[in-house]
Amino acid sequence: MEIFPIFKKLVPFVFAAEPENKSHEGVSSQDQRSTEKSFMQQDEVTDQPQAVKGKKPNISEKPEVYSDIIVENSPSSQYYLERGNVRYKPSWSRMLMMVDGRENITRFSCEKTLYSLIKSEPLIKLLVGALNSSGCPVDIRRNFSCEVCCDGVLGGYDAETQQVVICQNNVASSGKMATILTHELIHMFDHCVNNTDFKKPEHLACTEIRAINLTSCSLIDSFISGFVSFTDLIKKDYGKMHALCVKERAMQSVIAASLLSEDEAIRVIEKVFPFCYEDLEPIGRRLRHKTTDGDRAYYDGQHYGYV
Repeated sequence: MEIFPIFKKLVPFVFAAEPENKSHEGVSSQDQRSTEKSFMQQDEVTDQPQAVKGKKPNISEKPEVYSDIIVENSPSSQYYLERGNVRYKPSWSRMLMMVDGRENITRFSCEKTLYSLIKSEPLIKLLVGALNSSGCPVDIRRNFSCEVCCDGVLGGYDAETQQVVICQNNVASSGKMATILTHELIHMFDHCVNNTDFKKPEHLACTEIRAINLTSCSLIDSFISGFVSFTDLIKKDYGKMHALCVKERAMQSVIAASLLSEDEAIRVIEKVFPFCYEDLEPIGRRLRHKTTDGDRAYYDGQHYGYV
């Protein structure tokens, strides 16, 4: 999940979904090597995150109060303009400039694409089926929302209201929406099935590692982003680079969604990485770019009662 630079100082509960193949725009190769080196130098920590105790959340139950999605006193609510059950009202100046004013049309188009993906995309059907079969019933009308967001925000998962948010004004293609849905549904799966507590650094790091590992850092993506070189391709040393790609993107996400410093985020990621990186549920495999892996994962899911 890619977090845009504007999120670096924010502390949201919503975990913004990543754009396709744009994770390192504006990041120099020296900065990337520095981050890779910092991960490589971390000492191995054997402690495992403590399991969260408590009642499993019912994601199909609408809360009485449509509460805010952010940590208390965080300024990031302004980036999700319609959280809190308030419709976005464009200014006259933006309407005259034809920047805004078509929100209802855009919302309808977003909801139409969203519905189509949930009903037809194998990977999304697998994730929804896995949630349903695990005692976390998913309601399309309740658990998904197309909304107006600020520029640069593509979507997120609201742990308070158990909703996947799609930023209708920033997501135009069905392919990008499918990536966002897959990523955020993994967060929903972790929240409901694995009792993930996003306020705990170890849990936050783990769900980010899992979502990124299962939806991003493919060979093509990593090559474009600079994690994989021609030498790596020749030596077939992609596995190590894939892990570094997942770690860096998880670090960016953890920093944006918590009060942790970069060093603290790296430490937490290294602490949980060995376990969380190998946890491929409910997809069961790391997806390769432009392959039939999604269809295969859906087929395999039938044997586990997910679909």
